Amino acid sequence: MPLPDWEHQRPYFGPAQFRYDAEHDHYICPNGQLLHLTRMEYTAQKAEYSADPATCNACPLKAQCTPSDHGRLVHRSFHAAYLERIRGYHQTHAYQKAMRKRKVWVEPLFAEVKDWHGLRRFRLRLLWRVNIEALRIGAGQNLKRLLKKRGWGRRPFPVEALCAFFLAAFGWLTRPFLAQGSVPC
Repeated sequence: MPLPDWEHQRPYFGPAQFRYDAEHDHYICPNGQLLHLTRMEYTAQKAEYSADPATCNACPLKAQCTPSDHGRLVHRSFHAAYLERIRGYHQTHAYQKAMRKRKVWVEPLFAEVKDWHGLRRFRLRLLWRVNIEALRIGAGQNLKRLLKKRGWGRRPFPVEALCAFFLAAFGWLTRPFLAQGSVPC
């Protein structure tokens, strides 16, 4: 699961610079001041924490923290605990191994679909038509791999001719048991 990277979008302190205290339900800024819960945004599924404007304006780190005179705001998703658990998985060896495999196995297929099959955008609308278009392109990819493995219209190698050539080379075609129709290949 990709995680949002809020830290590099603005030149100010990002949410990772603020420490969340789950027991008291508030954030602590890099200067040690508290940001308390001010409102809940249910449609955006996040909570808003803000600092006291007077404290924020007197802070020596204000230039690095926020340009606002109304104090610093920090938003916390309702799903932040889940995202922190995912962020913890990113440091494990198993996750790193899975990402290396994905880079080799899955991502080239997505790039092929995007570049060679024109799937930067779906041409059709409605979910069932989009599903059909995606399945058609996936089936095309699978067909290409099957033809690459089996051959593009070539006849299969004549195994029976090879076997007869091998038997003739060692003189087994003249033996009596071959005349009865049993071939050791």
